[in-house]
Amino acid sequence: MTLISLLLVLLVERVTTKSQYWQAGFYTDKYLQFIEPRGWFNSSSKSWILALVIFVPVIIVYLVVQKFSGGLLELVISTTILMVCVGCPTIRATYKCFFTSS
Repeated sequence: MTLISLLLVLLVERVTTKSQYWQAGFYTDKYLQFIEPRGWFNSSSKSWILALVIFVPVIIVYLVVQKFSGGLLELVISTTILMVCVGCPTIRATYKCFFTSS
């Protein structure tokens, strides 16, 4: 399933341009806006709190994917996460510049 998701995402990435909702920075900013007012993520935070801030979303997504393992919903979730992660415009522009300069 993961290979199919990756191939599908790479195909879509090559032929389309994506809006801000398909970029990881949008969701990272929203998450930081949620965390910062609560004081969980600052320079004086303990390391275990920082680890929780990072790993809680990962664990939630892992549990959801494991709950629906082996089905169409797993394919949709994996493809969505990959599309958001691959859609970084800075890396994409650098990648294009690398190929045009050589």
